[in-house]
Amino acid sequence: MRKRLLLTLMSLFLVLSIPSGAEEHVMAKHVTGTKVEHVEKVDTAQAVSMNKKIALENCTTILTSEVESYIESKVGRKVRTYDISKHIVKESLDNDIDICFVLAQAEIETAFGTTGIGKSRRSMYGVYITFKSHNHSTSYYIDLLKRNYLGTKKTIHHLMKNFVNLNGHRYSSDKGYEKKLKDKYLEIKSKTKIFKLQNECDKYKT
Repeated sequence: MRKRLLLTLMSLFLVLSIPSGAEEHVMAKHVTGTKVEHVEKVDTAQAVSMNKKIALENCTTILTSEVESYIESKVGRKVRTYDISKHIVKESLDNDIDICFVLAQAEIETAFGTTGIGKSRRSMYGVYITFKSHNHSTSYYIDLLKRNYLGTKKTIHHLMKNFVNLNGHRYSSDKGYEKKLKDKYLEIKSKTKIFKLQNECDKYKT
């Protein structure tokens, strides 16, 4: 994992170091043996777009590795940590949801699917439904969060004060749920690079 992370960091540095001035062009090249053939010139706008896409892919890889390391630090390899981490990162980035919040809830609800209905029903977030996989439960949970709890006016910070849906129904009957969730969220945010990496990845989204 360290070798893969190092290569990704080097690749990200190279991508970000490519000039993107208004008068500059990037030459696409095709290598056949020892012969280098110039194929076409790519204009600046295309070059910038390509660079951002590659930078996002590399940033996402680093972020996924950080999420995987955090989950493993809590539950070891009791679950398929890489697959779960990759899916959490993808769904969170695609839907603009704070990954630290998603991890906090998965941890306090089922210890990332290793206890209770997280194990018996593959429901990582305490939703009483039987899912095909932990990844399926993540997709369902994020959609539920956006549609039933956040809407267009609320943020995760509202939920950490009063975790109710748009109809006023609580997510959990535990009166201390919000404090537990907030404490865990702040722990993940302060002790890992996940929050900062997600913000970095967001810069490359188009």
